[in-house]
Amino acid sequence: MKLKIEKIELYHFLSYENAEFSDLNNYNVFIGKNNSGKSNLFKVFRMLKENYQKGIFSPRYLYEANTRVEASITIFFKLPLSLRRELLSILYHGNYLHYGFLASEGLEGCLKKKEWQNKNLAIPWLLDQGYYSKVKLEISYYNVLKNICISQVSAKHKKIEEEQILLRTIVENTSNNTIISDLSKLNIEGNTIRKFFTEFPSSIIGSIHSSLTNFFNDSYIFSKHPILSKLMDLIKNEFFDTIFLIPEKRKFKKD
Repeated sequence: MKLKIEKIELYHFLSYENAEFSDLNNYNVFIGKNNSGKSNLFKVFRMLKENYQKGIFSPRYLYEANTRVEASITIFFKLPLSLRRELLSILYHGNYLHYGFLASEGLEGCLKKKEWQNKNLAIPWLLDQGYYSKVKLEISYYNVLKNICISQVSAKHKKIEEEQILLRTIVENTSNNTIISDLSKLNIEGNTIRKFFTEFPSSIIGSIHSSLTNFFNDSYIFSKHPILSKLMDLIKNEFFDTIFLIPEKRKFKKD
């Protein structure tokens, strides 16, 4: 598998106002005895599985079953070197690095314009700088939808604190929209490398999908962004499609 769960954060879900599960590095399987502290994670995965497969959501998963709270689940995935190289190769072969980053040439160690045309120089340099080291998936509950949906997808970089938003959902009482980063607006002459990997020039795609199953059934949402498209395919195939609870009918004690 190319994706590794590194951390999960819960906000107003189950019995937690705030919670962080961070001892997950390099593990995609949770094994242990009953009452060993994993039950709430199993509940979260069951909720995600139900919503992904059937589009249903029960308010019992919310903190104190309060449908008026802001609630979210944030999952951090660590990307291996091979996947990062694949993502950066997509940028290279799509001519998104064609102009180079003239405004960044003065930075110590940065490649010059002609060097960006050389794949054997450009991709190793970007890998060494830590670009696309992680992806952050945020799933939020919205009372106006009575359901959960993917609210934001962001790329994180090792040496830059600022992340890059790839997809964002805007939910309001009067309008709901899914907004995708427009990569073509970053591919401009004179842009800096930092702006290329952090800015969010947006393009409104359309109304949101009020469940995980509806979101992934409409691949057009992210198909126009090659990096986002690759990441969402992996998240679908390697995370949501592979959630298994053993035993399937496991019963949980009340929180």
